Amino acid sequence: MKLLVISAFALPALFYAAVSTAHPAPYYHTHTPPARTVVVTSPPPVVVAPAPVVVAPAPQVVEQPDIEYSPLSIALRGTALGTEGYKIHLSDLENPAMGGIGLQFRSRFDEHWGIELAADFLMGSTEDYSQFQLPLTLSLLFHLFPESRIQPYVLAGGGIQFTELEYLGGAYTHSLTELVGQIGLGVDVGITRRLNVTADLRFLGMYKNLGETYEIAADCHSVLGSKSALCNGGGELDRFNAGLQFTAGLGYKF
Repeated sequence: MKLLVISAFALPALFYAAVSTAHPAPYYHTHTPPARTVVVTSPPPVVVAPAPVVVAPAPQVVEQPDIEYSPLSIALRGTALGTEGYKIHLSDLENPAMGGIGLQFRSRFDEHWGIELAADFLMGSTEDYSQFQLPLTLSLLFHLFPESRIQPYVLAGGGIQFTELEYLGGAYTHSLTELVGQIGLGVDVGITRRLNVTADLRFLGMYKNLGETYEIAADCHSVLGSKSALCNGGGELDRFNAGLQFTAGLGYKF
């Protein structure tokens, strides 16, 4: 009996539990979705390479030499000259050591090449003999190191030379006109942009005779006595003379 009573209460409860778990309509129900794991990944870092830095080279400052290729320079120069041989063989004193002063005009038409026009007055005397020379020459110059303050150069040129010989105080005078050629080497040193010093050594060749004249004093025979042979004039020309000349000058560039 007790079993029947328990069954009567247990069966409806089991039925209700079965029905309620099957959740047929109209019973309200909800589903809880399974939990999802969201993985957020950050993007890879963007590496931006720095733009190359271009450094422009500093402008090069080229030092200009403190040199001016002047169209014209003028110099006062001193000259010393030694010559071998004779002029007209009237005296052993002919062609003495000579010295004097002169002017030289120089111009550069490019960095290496230039020209020189020069005139000198030279004189020398011994005992009763005097000799005067006036050479006029034109030369071509080549400068070896034109951008240097110290510029060696070589030269070659020629011209004419007027020579006067005086014997025994002027009792007899003989004048000659000679051809002159010269070659040499020297140095040009810049002191400032305007001032320079030049010095050179030249080998000279002198050839006679483009012309000659002589003068005999009226009292030549009475004055010279035993040396009166000079009063007859003339003499044997020594056609060629060689000489060595040194010049040094101080110049100004315009």
